[in-house]
Amino acid sequence: MTVRLRAVLWTTLVLSMSSSAAVAEDLNCNVGPLTKMYGATSWLIYSCHDESRIVVVTAPGSLASPFYFLVSLGSDRIYLQGEGTGRKDLTDAAYKDLLSLSARDISALIAETKEVVPPN
Repeated sequence: MTVRLRAVLWTTLVLSMSSSAAVAEDLNCNVGPLTKMYGATSWLIYSCHDESRIVVVTAPGSLASPFYFLVSLGSDRIYLQGEGTGRKDLTDAAYKDLLSLSARDISALIAETKEVVPPN
């Protein structure tokens, strides 16, 4: 399975778990991916077209898999949600690292995802 297809499947999973159907219809998170380390584990970062969210998905072969985080920029704070059944110690460590990101860090990740050249 290609990384892009895997991301689309994870995005679909994320959207299907959303409590708001309106958000699910408008949210498209397929820009990227970047590969980053959080909690000493490799993760794929995709940004959403609304430019206020990123999806952080376990990289192929990760012991933290399957797991994803949805990180949203709010007007006054960052919102972080995660779900999956990967190794709890690894996902907890990644959660801690992601929780330390600032709004500026999230904006920078969104910008970086836009610079990724899609594979042929």
